[in-house]
Amino acid sequence: MLDLNRLRILRAVVASGSVNDTARRLGLTPSTVSQHVHTLEKEVGFALVERVGRGIQPTVAAVELARASAGALHAMTDLDVLVRELREGVTDRLTVRTFASAAYTWVPTVARALRQEFPGLTLELSINDT
Repeated sequence: MLDLNRLRILRAVVASGSVNDTARRLGLTPSTVSQHVHTLEKEVGFALVERVGRGIQPTVAAVELARASAGALHAMTDLDVLVRELREGVTDRLTVRTFASAAYTWVPTVARALRQEFPGLTLELSINDT
């Protein structure tokens, strides 16, 4: 599987057309950016940049790979957010299990407050009569 960090770096190189600009923007050294691109070239088995004078130019294949990887990178970002939210206990669903007496006395007040503070929250109520 291709390394997602290297794909992000490649997308930045393709967008800027410059290793130095990419390094500056990502907080890396130009050497690190070049190493990542070179390693990605080994992984895919074809050239991603061509040396032009003192700079580089992304190949047609690099432009295609960068374009095609956008969806995967966005999906991985969404997964990273989901994992972080799950780890932190952040969710859009809350299940409350309670006794009937509490369900009629304090749950409506709490539910209204939760709806005001978290409008996207889905509240599930489970009443235990035993």
